[in-house]
Amino acid sequence: MPMHRTTLPGGRENPPSRGFSRYQGERGSALIIMTTVVATILLVFLLGNIALHAKSQNNELPDKRRVFLNHAEEAVRLWYRKNALTIDNAVCRTYTEKELFEETMVTHEYGVRMSITPCASNESTLMSEKRGNEIQYRNIAIWIPAYGSFADPDTSGFTDDFTGFRPHNSLVQYRLIEGYAIEAKMMAETKAQLSEMARLLELWARAKTDADPERDISLNYFVAYDCDNEKEGEIPCFQDTNTVTETGTGKNIMVGEELKAPHEDGRALKLAGHALLPQSMNKDAWGRNILIANKLSKPASTDVHPCLTEDEPNPDYPPYRMMLQSITPWGKVVTVCPVQSIN
Repeated sequence: MPMHRTTLPGGRENPPSRGFSRYQGERGSALIIMTTVVATILLVFLLGNIALHAKSQNNELPDKRRVFLNHAEEAVRLWYRKNALTIDNAVCRTYTEKELFEETMVTHEYGVRMSITPCASNESTLMSEKRGNEIQYRNIAIWIPAYGSFADPDTSGFTDDFTGFRPHNSLVQYRLIEGYAIEAKMMAETKAQLSEMARLLELWARAKTDADPERDISLNYFVAYDCDNEKEGEIPCFQDTNTVTETGTGKNIMVGEELKAPHEDGRALKLAGHALLPQSMNKDAWGRNILIANKLSKPASTDVHPCLTEDEPNPDYPPYRMMLQSITPWGKVVTVCPVQSIN
């Protein structure tokens, strides 16, 4: 835009006006200032959001770890139950931390650690004694070490008696899986199964007795009259000639024969055919075959027969008995003795 000139009296020209250019400069400076202010506000807002998000994430982290540990604990419990026969076997297996993660399928997140009661120095036996000596078990600990300035060194681990867990500090999150609860439940299930089997066998014998007009109590309905020539409707013969050395007591306990699946043993098939014992009853809670004996014999002086007592030492006289057994993974013999009623 051209600048305007004015002529003063005497022919002198007035200098051109620069007011509009000065206005433009002021407007430009204001725009710069405004842009800077807006940018500063945006930057402060952005940094605030970042800080808030980081704080939120930091606050949520313990909850995420807690959820992770809950899932890990459930996975370990399921694994323990499925593998209890190996975990608490009399021949103790050592597990490395790597093997524990691989077998339980717990993922490596948040620096998680895992440990199981070791085999050395009979820790599991000592732990068992604290619980009445019937259940032998191991404990498994899962923990997430402290993080940040509290992270090193992590001294978390089992207590001296292996029954508890000692975290490095209060920031350590952990779960302690006690094998006692798992093994006690499996023991209870096995005892209940043996008791139910005994009930069914006693009902069988009672029905046979009730069907006899003479109700002859000298007849043993628990076993075939001639083991080499079984008749239809008789229970096949199972012997008790084996012994095992019981863990804890050191006694030689007389035990029966394995009750195999019906397709593996014709005697088991006959039991199932008589509707005495369902096919699913041939295994205990640990997956081992139930032991059964109905052809009982007197024990040697060095042996113990669980179903023959000082009061009833002769298996050839009523009340007649059978023997149902399970051997726990750690070598304890659990026995239930069905008794044929004489009333």
